[in-house]
Amino acid sequence: MRKRRLPSEWLALLAAAGTLVGHFAAYSAVSGRGTGGVLGSVSHHYLYPLAAILFPAAAALLLRILALELRFGTRLFSFRHLALAQTSIFILQESIESLVEGRGLHVLSEPVFWVGIVAQLIVAGLLPGLVHGASRVLSRLWRRPRDLNVGITFHVQTASDLWRGTSSALSGSISKRGPPETAVTQSA
Repeated sequence: MRKRRLPSEWLALLAAAGTLVGHFAAYSAVSGRGTGGVLGSVSHHYLYPLAAILFPAAAALLLRILALELRFGTRLFSFRHLALAQTSIFILQESIESLVEGRGLHVLSEPVFWVGIVAQLIVAGLLPGLVHGASRVLSRLWRRPRDLNVGITFHVQTASDLWRGTSSALSGSISKRGPPETAVTQSA
């Protein structure tokens, strides 16, 4: 069986959206002013328009990935791939922002850089975990009836049964541990 993987374009979109989430989280944590502190510099004016494009696209893609994982029953992406892509994008992003602001490449000495790396790893860990967790929950909720191993027996009462006063009671088990046990009792 061939192992299924996420196309690289899809991974790039998820990594770009995840990088923005981590970027917002890092600057919010360091500035203490929420996401309003992120737009404090000239180099951050592109973030909100970019987020307006990336977040809906990434959300739609996550739903598509969830549907594919439900269909094939396999994981399509992992922490390792997403973390590598997100941290790479974040390092490049912070380096470019530092150069645009005229600070040179002193980005390694800034606390927001290191907080941002940690934020990227957290986001990269949460995203696959949420998708895989949702996939497991939904796959258990949406099992096909033949997968549930449920035996149901129907007893149709005829007019003569009703006339004679006999009744049938149906009892059984609905369990995945074994075949259903069905007992029909007759009372006179």
